[in-house]
Amino acid sequence: MNVLKVMKESAALHDDNGDLIAKAAMIKARDSVAELIEITSWKPIDSAPKNASILISGGTYNVERYENLPCDFVTIAYWYRDHWRGSQEEGHDEWYVHLPTHWMPLPEPPKASP
Repeated sequence: MNVLKVMKESAALHDDNGDLIAKAAMIKARDSVAELIEITSWKPIDSAPKNASILISGGTYNVERYENLPCDFVTIAYWYRDHWRGSQEEGHDEWYVHLPTHWMPLPEPPKASP
């Protein structure tokens, strides 16, 4: 999905074929934007996949003897047995038990340049 490309196509269609085709292209652009918003919006943790690493935030996390520390940052986490594991805000090498409230998928990695 390339929202900018869809919008450019819309402008070209409007110039060549009138309002009806332009309206159809704008609907397509609107739907593409809606899809982009859906992909990049925080979702409730109950809907998170447990077979992939994801971004998490909200809720609390536990570290050593400290429990229920507020998780007011974003971190990468994965499902491990019966809980989410992720780093703490400072990015230490250790992994901590997280009880997040929200998640979103990781973005695609950049493509290698030739």
